[in-house]
Amino acid sequence: KKGEEVKTHKNFIKGDSGNISLAPDNVYKQLKDGDIIYIDFHSVALKIFKLGEDTHIAKVINPGKVGSNKAVNIDRDIKLSPVTKKDIKAFEIGKSMGINNYSLSFTNTAEDVRTVRDIIGKSNLISKIESIKGVLNLAEILPLVDNILIDRGDLSREVDIEKIPFIQRRIIAHARSKNTPVYVATNLLESMIHCH
Repeated sequence: KKGEEVKTHKNFIKGDSGNISLAPDNVYKQLKDGDIIYIDFHSVALKIFKLGEDTHIAKVINPGKVGSNKAVNIDRDIKLSPVTKKDIKAFEIGKSMGINNYSLSFTNTAEDVRTVRDIIGKSNLISKIESIKGVLNLAEILPLVDNILIDRGDLSREVDIEKIPFIQRRIIAHARSKNTPVYVATNLLESMIHCH
């Protein structure tokens, strides 16, 4: 509810209305006083006002319901590794089983792609473009991947929804000019999820 306090924990906890944890765990260290945390496509917003060793405290500025494993945005740039330890394990298992197709979520830079290429080699790589950083660095990303996927839903967390069709057309035109196949994905409308 608006005005309530929520603790953001450094270590993973089972969340409730007053406690959350963020993954990956290096996000916690990067949070600052005054940061706004947007949860689940801006349906809930928290503003950090007190930093702690193991717990930061935030105030709810936009109330709502939050489920498990929801996407989170911070109102400024946060450094995230393009792959987690779990991803690396998954790539290794895939390679050992002869899997030939891989995807990289939230591809932001050419360096992100190179990190995955070092692991998977020449296997087919689908690069998911779902952040404004990925859009801005598309020219450097395209030569290194086999396909791209535009995730309109996740992109709409960083870009006004009315600008998405324009950005989508630009991405598709750029990819086509480099003969890179493009897939387009989107979230279901909330009304399609909740109403029959």
